[in-house]
Amino acid sequence: MPPTYTPDARTGPGGLPRPAERSPAATPPAHRMPPGRTGWTPARTEALLAALRRGDTVAEAAGRAGVSKEAVYKRRRRDPAFAELMVEAQGLGLRARARLRERRRAPFRTMSYRLVRRTDAGGAAGQDRAAP
Repeated sequence: MPPTYTPDARTGPGGLPRPAERSPAATPPAHRMPPGRTGWTPARTEALLAALRRGDTVAEAAGRAGVSKEAVYKRRRRDPAFAELMVEAQGLGLRARARLRERRRAPFRTMSYRLVRRTDAGGAAGQDRAAP
C-alpha cells in the first residue's frame, strides 16, 4: 500500500515546500524621495520649460527632463508660479509649432499657378485652329 500524503505547515500543494513568508519588517519600502525633497532641480525645471517652449508635448518634455508626466502635472497643481511659467512656455511652444508648420507648407503656398486659356494668334479662346 502506498504511503498517504498528509500536508503539514511546512509543505504546500504537491508536497513542495512553502515559500518563506516575509514579515512586514523584512519587506523593503517602496522607493520614495526623502521628506521635503521632490526631485525637481533647477536644471530639470529649465529642461522641461525649454522643451515646452520648443513645442514639445508635456509627455515629451517630461521625458527630456527626466521626470514623469504625472510629476509635472502634480507640480503644476501645487506650485502656482510653476503653473504660470508652464502656461507661458506652452504658449510659446504653440507659436513655435505653428511656425514650423508654416515652414513646411511654405513652398507649396508660394507656387501659385495661373491657368490661362491658350488662344491661337488672334483667335478666340477655346476654338480649334485650322489644320494647315
